[in-house]
Amino acid sequence: MGRSPAAKAVLVLVTIAWGSTFLVIKSQVASVAVGWFLALRFSVAAVPLIPWAVRERAVIPWKTAIWAGVWLFLAYYLQTEGLVFTGPDRAAFITGLNVLAIPLLNFILYRRPLSPRMAVSAVLMLVGLALFLGPKGGINLGDALVFGTAILLAGQVLVTASMPRGASWIGFTFVELAVTALLSWATALFQPEPVFSPGLIEAVLYIGFVATTLAILGQTWGQTKVPPFQAGLIFVFEPIFAAIFGVTLGDRQITWVEGTGGLIMIAAVIGYEWLGRQIASGPT
Repeated sequence: MGRSPAAKAVLVLVTIAWGSTFLVIKSQVASVAVGWFLALRFSVAAVPLIPWAVRERAVIPWKTAIWAGVWLFLAYYLQTEGLVFTGPDRAAFITGLNVLAIPLLNFILYRRPLSPRMAVSAVLMLVGLALFLGPKGGINLGDALVFGTAILLAGQVLVTASMPRGASWIGFTFVELAVTALLSWATALFQPEPVFSPGLIEAVLYIGFVATTLAILGQTWGQTKVPPFQAGLIFVFEPIFAAIFGVTLGDRQITWVEGTGGLIMIAAVIGYEWLGRQIASGPT
């Protein structure tokens, strides 16, 4: 299963697409209300899945999918609102904390004990985050909102993991995205309607279809061909791609201190995944 170059290439493309979203969203949220942007994004993401969801014969876990949609809506609302006040690369690195937030939330909700590797990785992540955020004046409001995103995305992962075996994954995805879209429309009704400029339409189509619909489908297919450990290592580079887009297209300058902090955070996540792999495989 681990020798699928096509699947790995797809996962890399998915990671690049996710990394690019921060800069695209940042360019729009200054003039478009968060509720409207999310409503348009997730409507575009959900609509293409309707034909497959309607024809799906496997059971759709409605309750689990609806809860996943609620977590996803809250996560992306905070992230999009946070991008009003912080940079796209900062938002990407902070969002990456959800990797460590998953076992922490697992402990809080289900009392599953934390491992030593979790503690070590968490310390390294905090050190790296302090270095990355420090040169630009420390933590701002946007950073705090995006930190909430990391926690909420961890909750969404745990809810998704509880999906019954054999259930319709495409039906689950459609319901999850549809719920997120409906909740976004509910907030958009109380916010000023945007001006539908060509830039907004292009951003919504790209974020909604390419970086959400196609990316989620690519992620799901790719993870059936690539072991979770290898997929996790690929996804770790999402904030790196976000930083690259910020530097090349967004005129963002990264200092060596920020770069060191970012590398420490990446190393903490890779170390956490690698140690988990070693523990799971046992002695050879």
